[in-house]
Amino acid sequence: MERARAPACPRPYTPRRPEHSPLYRVLADHFDRLEREHEERFERTHGPLRPAARRAAARFLDCGLLEHGFARVRCEACRAEFLVAFRCKGRQFCPSCHARRLAEWSLWLDESLLLDVPHRQVVLTLPKRLRPYGTGASAVAARQFQPAIPATPEPEEPIFI
Repeated sequence: MERARAPACPRPYTPRRPEHSPLYRVLADHFDRLEREHEERFERTHGPLRPAARRAAARFLDCGLLEHGFARVRCEACRAEFLVAFRCKGRQFCPSCHARRLAEWSLWLDESLLLDVPHRQVVLTLPKRLRPYGTGASAVAARQFQPAIPATPEPEEPIFI
């Protein structure tokens, strides 16, 4: 009696190899030296290296490596088991975790927050010579931008959330 074959996995899991990335190698090889150099050359003028920088570097070096923790996951489609390494969930510093966070956030925006209508973004800037005058109170900045506001086209039907 032959067992029924499980369907093929729609998207097989391929583990990430963070230790092969250039950023990981540079940080793993040279962060100790960076700490020493900062202490010798920059601590007097810029203060000590912040503990948050040390924590971010340590978490990045642990991110995605099985020896720092993992979860066993079973694919429902093909019944294959995988070890998925824990991630640091860092923002801005870890490229993999930051990209994942941005992808999740943009999906949340699209599904939960934004209506299914065209969106537009308008960016107004001041010329460099006028920027010192725009750094005061928000009322001063609003008066400077007032001539530009009527120039923006109005939408056909305003939509309020």
